[in-house]
Amino acid sequence: MNDPIFYHDRLNVYRLSIEYNSAAFEISKSLNGLHRHARDQWLCAA
Repeated sequence: MNDPIFYHDRLNVYRLSIEYNSAAFEISKSLNGLHRHARDQWLCAA
């Protein structure tokens, strides 16, 4: 049986936002100490 394909899955903006969130979380792992507040704000925005 075919998996359902939702319309939003085909949108480039949706795909790019998923990639951005993934990259944001990977980069945020290296932000600590003085940068932890910036990291928290960035993750809330992502």
